[in-house]
Amino acid sequence: MKIIKFICLAIGVFFANSAMALTPNTTFMIKLSTVSPTGDLTQTATTSATSDAGGKVSFGFSNIPTNSTARFLTVQIMDGSGAVVRQSMVPASTPGSNISVGVSEVTDRQAKAMLKAIADAGSDSPTPVMLLMTMVRSGAISDADAQSFSPLARSAAGAFETFMTDNGVTAAQMATFKTNMLSAMRDVAAKYKESVDAATPVLAAGKRGEAMAAFMDTLVKNAADAGISPNMMQIAFDEAGKAAESAAATSTINPDVITAMKASFRVGAQQRQLEAQMKGYSDAMMAIGASVSHMQQFTAADATMGASMTNAQVNFEQMFADQSAFPDAATISSTESTMLAAMQTLFDNFVSTDAATSSNDIADMLGTMATQMSGMGGMMSGMSAITLANMGIGKMMTTPGGALQNWTVMMVSANDFVTPGLQMTYTPSTTLSGQLTALGVTPPTPPTFSQFADPYKSMLELQYDLLLLKLINVEKLTQLGSAPTQAQLAQLKEDDLAMKAAIAQNIVGLTDAQKDAMIVLLAEPEMM
Repeated sequence: MKIIKFICLAIGVFFANSAMALTPNTTFMIKLSTVSPTGDLTQTATTSATSDAGGKVSFGFSNIPTNSTARFLTVQIMDGSGAVVRQSMVPASTPGSNISVGVSEVTDRQAKAMLKAIADAGSDSPTPVMLLMTMVRSGAISDADAQSFSPLARSAAGAFETFMTDNGVTAAQMATFKTNMLSAMRDVAAKYKESVDAATPVLAAGKRGEAMAAFMDTLVKNAADAGISPNMMQIAFDEAGKAAESAAATSTINPDVITAMKASFRVGAQQRQLEAQMKGYSDAMMAIGASVSHMQQFTAADATMGASMTNAQVNFEQMFADQSAFPDAATISSTESTMLAAMQTLFDNFVSTDAATSSNDIADMLGTMATQMSGMGGMMSGMSAITLANMGIGKMMTTPGGALQNWTVMMVSANDFVTPGLQMTYTPSTTLSGQLTALGVTPPTPPTFSQFADPYKSMLELQYDLLLLKLINVEKLTQLGSAPTQAQLAQLKEDDLAMKAAIAQNIVGLTDAQKDAMIVLLAEPEMM
């Protein structure tokens, strides 16, 4: 056992129903233990603390096992009879690090679910533990239901990792991602301590909402740091949700608890997709050398979206504020609808305002394009900005038959990358237009490609195919209705991933990184 500077652990219960709080002015024993790969606990330290008038205790340990000893630690609050009244589980840290942990009804149910999943699996892999942090969100879940999450979490974790492996993620990349995942889980534990320290149930739920929003963002970045595509990571979560939903069909867990889990997966899917897109845009713009002004506009738009997503998650978490009663199906449905509407609004603002290019900038872009094209001679001799504008270049359609709006700053950055000397050719898809027609949507009129030479012709053909794919996704999602299953969402995203891979194979002359960047930047933002 090694020494860590300090571990800060606190428990606080703030409920209208005082019977749920720890007994005021009472001495409790706090036990620190390591968790074995089979879920067994080994006590390493104890201390005692007396609760205050509000039923809150604060305490600390200095001799803490590090991650060289165990992957996870538990903190258990025990009454005079030795019964565990609250507990929390947290990843062990590196030597010399601090750990801050909150212990509450929520963490108690999470810990019960996590320990059962580890014991059942015979493994302390962090993936099911991570997923349980997103699946078990309320202290009003019964102990039996919390432990019954084990098969759901294990099925979800298996699907999550299998999807990644099947799509080229290496063992080394997965190992790095899991290490990063543990760090992100420690950050959640620290944020949960802030929720325990909060003065009211509403404020406590808000802190947990902030923790969940930050967790989703961090996981996307953790994947990228491990060399895993952010898009791959967010689709893997949909595969996890699909597996959990399937396993829930035979579960004895309270139906309202299952309904909340499904809602959490659906709203989480949208957040993770948007986070993945933002990370993808940032990386792609740097890969092609986007201008400082374009990077600044995107960074500001990204920050605005991030703050809005956090607010939406905070509001969603409020349905779990009362730890004495679990929300009913009607409340869950209403809360989910409200969050999805908020996410749609912030997405629309990002596309139409924050990341949209001004009309003056579009005019400048068309002027530069026309000059470069005309300078190449041949069929593009005499090309003008007016001609390009009349073909709809610089404008995009975001929904089938919807109004046109200016390109995003990401699209303009991709366009700036394309110059007369770029060796790029693209062979258009022969199936996308027919797929959209089969869905009952008339494909939009494309630019007159025959008036262009490469690389401009190929860029515009690539962008048009990406538009068709986006419209196909929009129409499929519309036809799925207001509450698609995780299986339906996963399939939609798998199809999109496969089609974009096929599109990338049709691009010649660019590096793989440049191909990926062009597809990311020329595709319209979308939320599925």
